[in-house]
Parts: sequence; structure tokens; C-alpha cells
Amino acid sequence: MRPGIFSMVKLGEMNHTTLVIGFYAEGPTDIRFLSKVILRTTEQIILNRSSSVISVLEPFPIEVDKTGDRVQEILQAATKAAGYNILIIHADADDKTDKKAFKERINPGFQSVQQDENEEFCKNLVAIVPVQMTEAWMVADKEALKEELGTQKNNQELGLTFPLKQVEKIADPKSKIQEIIRIAFKDLPARRRKVQISSLYSPLGQQVSLDILEQLPSYLKFKTNLTNALIKLNYISLKTTKPR
Repeated sequence: MRPGIFSMVKLGEMNHTTLVIGFYAEGPTDIRFLSKVILRTTEQIILNRSSSVISVLEPFPIEVDKTGDRVQEILQAATKAAGYNILIIHADADDKTDKKAFKERINPGFQSVQQDENEEFCKNLVAIVPVQMTEAWMVADKEALKEELGTQKNNQELGLTFPLKQVEKIADPKSKIQEIIRIAFKDLPARRRKVQISSLYSPLGQQVSLDILEQLPSYLKFKTNLTNALIKLNYISLKTTKPR
């Protein structure tokens, strides 16, 4: 069933509705991790701010022609997400801050969607921009990472000694995770070294602590913007209705 057939129902009209989210990501591994984080974050926001029963579907991946023109890619994604309630656009910052990513790869596309009179667009756009890259969020929750690896080694042995506030300052967090995997399994025979970084994205997306992620400015910005979008669409109230 094509998700676009769902229509947005305001809180005052029914006590149960469905929220449909489209997700355009830079790569397949980003989808595996971030889709879980997006779903869990949305559910958490709704649980805290809505007294209605709202079903949140796992984000539907949007595929577009990679033209090299980021504005056109976002326009394509918005067209394909017509009928969805929200479209989330991902970009890794690939930098120490998200300023350049927003300036060059998010804002121009968002502005083009809003200015275009095409009614077939999904115009409820939210950006998700990890600093430096998605893998920084994956390494933020050290206990979840160690549990998924099944290692008994401690943070010191694995090189997980950096404070949380320094996570997004790691220049290449993907390489950092690969090094942690190497250390975790270096004393085991080759036949037992079954964990690859590619196998971590989906389970860590499900297990990473949202409370820990909320201490990262880039995640908090995403959550704030997603909250504002849900308020605009009348899915949630302005104020928290339940304790976290």
C-alpha cells in the first residue's frame, strides 16, 4: 500500500490517526541507523505531548536520481513524498559544525520547495544533520555499542575514553568504530570475528539511548525541529502533557 494514500487527521477530528514520514538519506547505512532513531524520537515526542492515539509508521525511504544538484534532489524527494505528513532530509555535516551543511545542502532545497507552487510536494520538511557524520551518534552511547559488540573489554581498553561532549569532534567516527571493533575481537580466533560495522547500524539505531543523544547539539536541533513540525500539523500540543 502506497503510504501517500494516508491523509493527515487533526487531533480534534479523531482519537486515532496515523503519521507517515518520508526519509531521504545520503546513503543506505544512514537509513538503517537513522530510520530507527527518527521513529523512536517521533514516538517519544508524541507520547509526551499528545493524549490521542497516534500510530507512527517507520519512515519510508525516498530514492531520487543523484544529479549532483542537491536542490533538485530535495525537490524530487518532496515530489515523491506527496501525501506524506513529514519529509525528513538527511545530510552529514562532514565538518566541525552543521553551518556549512545547512547553508549549502539543506536551506537552498528547503527554500525551493516552499517557494514552488507545486501542490504535489510534501512541504513539511525537517533536517537531520549529524556532526560530523551519522557514526558520531552511533558511538555516543558507549554501553549500547559494547553490548552490541558482545565485548567484555572496558572503555579504556577499547579507546572509549572521550567524554560525550567530544563525540561530535571526532573527525572520522566511522574509522573510530572500526578501530573499536578491531580491538574488541583482536584476541579471538578469526572464526569468531563476525561483527562488521555494517551489521551495527540497525541494532544501534534501535538501542542507542535517546537521552544520551539529546546531549548532542545536532540531535537536539533535529528533535526541536521535528517537534515544531508536529505542532504545526496539530499532532501534538505546545506543552508536554506527560512526564518523560
